Amino acid sequence: MRLQDTRRTFSTMLQPFALGALVIFGMNALPFTHVQANEPMPRNGAAEVTPKTAAAFAQPTTDSDLVTSDPADQSDITVYGNQFAQVQETRTVTLKAGRNRVQLNGVAARYRVDSLRLVSAKGTGTFAYRSATYQPANLFNEQLLAGSIGKQVKAWRYTTKQEVTGTLKSVNGTALVLVLADGKTELVNTNDVTLLDSPTGLSNTASLVVEADVSAAGDYQIDFLYETEGVTWSAKHSLIFDDEKSEVSSWEATVSLVNESGTSFKNATVRLLSGKVAGEDAPGGRGLYQAARAPMNDASESASVENVGDQKVYTLPGTLNMASGQTRQVPLFNGKNVPVKRTYVVGTATARYSADGKADAQIRLTVENCEKHHLGQPIPSGLVKVYQYNVAKKLQLTGSTRVSEKAQDEIFDLNIGTSSDVKWDVKLVEAVPVDGGDATVTPNKPKTSGGARAVQPTPVAQGDQAQFEDHTYQVTVYNYKRDRNVDVQVEVAVPVKQVLDATWTRPRADRANKTLTVPKSDKASVKYTIRQQVR
Repeated sequence: MRLQDTRRTFSTMLQPFALGALVIFGMNALPFTHVQANEPMPRNGAAEVTPKTAAAFAQPTTDSDLVTSDPADQSDITVYGNQFAQVQETRTVTLKAGRNRVQLNGVAARYRVDSLRLVSAKGTGTFAYRSATYQPANLFNEQLLAGSIGKQVKAWRYTTKQEVTGTLKSVNGTALVLVLADGKTELVNTNDVTLLDSPTGLSNTASLVVEADVSAAGDYQIDFLYETEGVTWSAKHSLIFDDEKSEVSSWEATVSLVNESGTSFKNATVRLLSGKVAGEDAPGGRGLYQAARAPMNDASESASVENVGDQKVYTLPGTLNMASGQTRQVPLFNGKNVPVKRTYVVGTATARYSADGKADAQIRLTVENCEKHHLGQPIPSGLVKVYQYNVAKKLQLTGSTRVSEKAQDEIFDLNIGTSSDVKWDVKLVEAVPVDGGDATVTPNKPKTSGGARAVQPTPVAQGDQAQFEDHTYQVTVYNYKRDRNVDVQVEVAVPVKQVLDATWTRPRADRANKTLTVPKSDKASVKYTIRQQVR
């Protein structure tokens, strides 16, 4: 074959090979312990250390020691959010007694240095690792030619329009030196050469070259794992909200899988870990899996959920092919007819004024993540899109937010946007001086968020007594809807020790809530008083 065709042809014919005594790129030695084949591994997954030394059956390595292993037909991948992925594979190779070099092809190009870990090695004899080397893809013209030096090649001679055979002696850029059978030397161009033999150790994918000593010839099953950058996942939740029924008629969670690792994975069992693993060197995917929960609703299309320590792991149904450079959207689960509570929220604890003096009310959906409400499994963090049907019965995007990780049976809120029909404002309507400067109910300075024009305290000179006033604020809610009354939750920021009347509740120390019903095409108001320092 001509050299210009070699990359395409060798990528399908040769399969990745271990690099011989040629040019070596970016190799990082990985020390390994000796492993006794067929022996159980410790619980932490570390290789079993044997008392034997590899020297008992070690032999010098040659090209004949090289055993290539094609990319696995299946793999197990755990994806850790936007951090990294762990890939676990099992390869079966035939080895001879003594020293062997095993080239594991199809390794991710964005392999994490020093992340290779032997899980087990099973075979007919003792299996002892000596070292491992990461090798980037190297199936290029330069390496093909370098690996053919000293071998017979064919070249096209233009002067006589015939093909000649000779031994390749050297490569100098695009010029090659051939010694013909009659002893004559001929200079040819790289594009005019056909290689008769395939150099060993060349691969169009990254690989790991492992040196090992085995005590007996035969088949060995090697189970190993490594980490790679470039494989990530993110969740998206698409909700169809039925305003009249106060329910989410469809809660569809999907995940986006991105494979930019530089290699493809076939028939991959994909697990998604929700949350982060602390530390750059934290081991991933280890721990005792608990029984998987039943997936929600359509079991054939939903992921199962498992606990690994305090982390949640979603296992996607079936297997996936993940081509290099590919992004895939995969269903995670689908909840139907999920009851929610829709609330309009206003007040100084929510948002600032708009330019016209009124602020839009926030729209809040309160969700109970339980089986009774047709959910009931851990929900991964991600983007939330809320859709509603318009008059033409077409879905319209009406809200968007993000949700953090939610546990089973947790009650949580989704602030999905603002209303153009429900607005509010707040005004200071009264300021009454307090005799004696009693500050026992106002240890905090007044809040200025929410647009309230609270009186700012002035510095108190040494020896002067602080002065306080009781400030009364009025929150007014405007309902511009013509077809319905609305219930509005007023949330205001108040000092921790401030005493309010019994109609207010405190969801937290520095907040107070009160529900207000506002008639259609009308308005309603509520007042509250807090004590604030003015001097």
